[in-house]
Amino acid sequence: MRDLNFFESFGEKKEFKLNKKLILYSLAVLILLALLGKGIMNHLQLSKLQGEVDQLREIAEDPATLDRVEKIKKQEDAVIQFGEEVEKIRALDALLEKENLITEDFLTRLTSRLPLDAFLTNLSLSPNEINITGIAKDRWDVADFSKSLEDLEEADKVFISDIKRESDYYKFNINLQLKDVNTDGE
Repeated sequence: MRDLNFFESFGEKKEFKLNKKLILYSLAVLILLALLGKGIMNHLQLSKLQGEVDQLREIAEDPATLDRVEKIKKQEDAVIQFGEEVEKIRALDALLEKENLITEDFLTRLTSRLPLDAFLTNLSLSPNEINITGIAKDRWDVADFSKSLEDLEEADKVFISDIKRESDYYKFNINLQLKDVNTDGE
């Protein structure tokens, strides 16, 4: 028979034994909980993003928004077309500047040939012709002016189309055809 010693357990040191199964199961539970937590977080973020997408879709599909977008597209098209036309105008302006015979210098030379007793009342310019209307003291001033216009290097033909006497002066119209003018529209 064996004696029972109740104090035996207090006197001996107990060795701590690691239970490998318990550690393995604990680790598996922790990994499972981490994966489950991550899944729940992803689901919550997805739900939040889906709500935002739904709100944005609702705004984008709103008829008022679609009307505004359509108006903006039309305005953008108009701006693009306007820009293209501005470029065409700039190119045409550059071409006209290059081929322009009627310059400020030419007009200065034209008016410098005017006799002292003659005045211009109207000067009508077109690409290939200048119509001059004026007043002179006598017919000889008109003839001198016409003759001096023929000496301009840009002048091709000078024609006095009309001379009328009105009280103490003469009203005249002179047509001045210009040289080297391309009239085919290009």
